[in-house]
Amino acid sequence: MLMKYGADRFTTQSSHEREIIAFEFRGVLIKLEIGLPSPSDEKFHKSHEGRRRRTPEKAFDEWQSEVQRLWRVLALAVKTKLEIVESGVSSFEAEFLSYIVWEGGQTTLEVLEPTLIEAYENKRAPQLLLKG
Repeated sequence: MLMKYGADRFTTQSSHEREIIAFEFRGVLIKLEIGLPSPSDEKFHKSHEGRRRRTPEKAFDEWQSEVQRLWRVLALAVKTKLEIVESGVSSFEAEFLSYIVWEGGQTTLEVLEPTLIEAYENKRAPQLLLKG
C-alpha cells in the first residue's frame, strides 16, 4: 500500500509493548506506533459473560485478534491520509505532521507534546474560539 502511494522505503518493528511502522515519503521519514495490550490482560482471559475464564489458547487467540484489529486500524488511517493527500484535499505535511521524525529519532508529537500539555495545564494554551 505504501509503495502504491509513493513511499520509497518502509520497515516495521515489533515488541511485546508496541508495533512501529516507519516509511519515507518524498524524503521525509514518518513513524507511527501502536501500543499493544498485554497478552496477560484480564480482558482476554474472561469469557464474554465474565463468569468463566477462557483457556490459555482461547485467551491468546483473543489477544492476537485484538493486535490484528489494531494493525487494520493503523493501515486504514495511513491509507486514508495518503488518499487525502493524493486527492489534493490536504498536504502531506498537514496529514503527517505529528509523525515526522526529527534528528534524534523523535516525532514532532514527541517533541511538542510536553510543551502543549504544560500550556493547557497552566491555562496558557491559545484560545480556539473567539470570546463573545
